[in-house]
Amino acid sequence: MTKKEPWYLLRKADGEKSLSATVVLIPFWVIMILYTLSAFESLGPIKIREFNVEGAGMLLSMTLANYWGRRHTETKAAVATGKLVAPKDPANKEEQGGD
Repeated sequence: MTKKEPWYLLRKADGEKSLSATVVLIPFWVIMILYTLSAFESLGPIKIREFNVEGAGMLLSMTLANYWGRRHTETKAAVATGKLVAPKDPANKEEQGGD
């Protein structure tokens, strides 16, 4: 019996569900909402903090590094198992059989 994937995971371009893409998108939208709200001093009785650029940058850089690292690992594994053929480098003439 296969394990059912959660409904809330985003899909990659190939149609597979991706936890790492979901983990990147959630902090992105949270940061965008906080950035938009930081334009206002307060909303009624609720005081809004100043937007912390350093914290937002650290959060996004960590989640994007996770995402890109995961994609690199998946691609490398697919090439190693033969599920994906690595593109030929146009600068490498030996690989193409040219002069």
